[in-house]
Amino acid sequence: MGGGGEDPFIQGLGFLLDLSAFLALGLSYIGQSSIVAFILTGVIVTLAGGKAEATTLGHVSEVGIIVLLFMAGLEVDLGAFLKNWKAAVIIGIGQIVSTTVFFAAMAVWILPAIGEEVNMNSATYFGLCLCFSSTILVLGYLKETKSMGTLHGQLCLGTLVLQDGELLF
Repeated sequence: MGGGGEDPFIQGLGFLLDLSAFLALGLSYIGQSSIVAFILTGVIVTLAGGKAEATTLGHVSEVGIIVLLFMAGLEVDLGAFLKNWKAAVIIGIGQIVSTTVFFAAMAVWILPAIGEEVNMNSATYFGLCLCFSSTILVLGYLKETKSMGTLHGQLCLGTLVLQDGELLF
């Protein structure tokens, strides 16, 4: 089968994943998390003069969210999650709504201080941006402390999946 044109997105993604894997392997020998490898990859590529178009960054972020949700899905104990799904949904939606409202109220105070005009849309967007936790950090902590199978671990995981699923829409 003959080869056609090569997709620059796939080539760039392959290069980033290769570099990240190489760095993660090296950093694992000194006890560092793979998240450090991803951060270093971004720094190295930026220092080397690499620039990405907004559409490419958008595609990479979508792939990252999908992979993150896949990893979170692998960790879900479906039986425990189904037993506690109501609590996970209530906690997840409650956390999103309460922190969005809190940070939107803070936007009324913060945005004018940095010279931005405040309206309902900008305040809500500010609140939404600050309400989502870092899934990769929480997953790493739950794995490290071996709390993934506990009730609080399953509730955290359910909340994270709910939040990240919200980001896809």
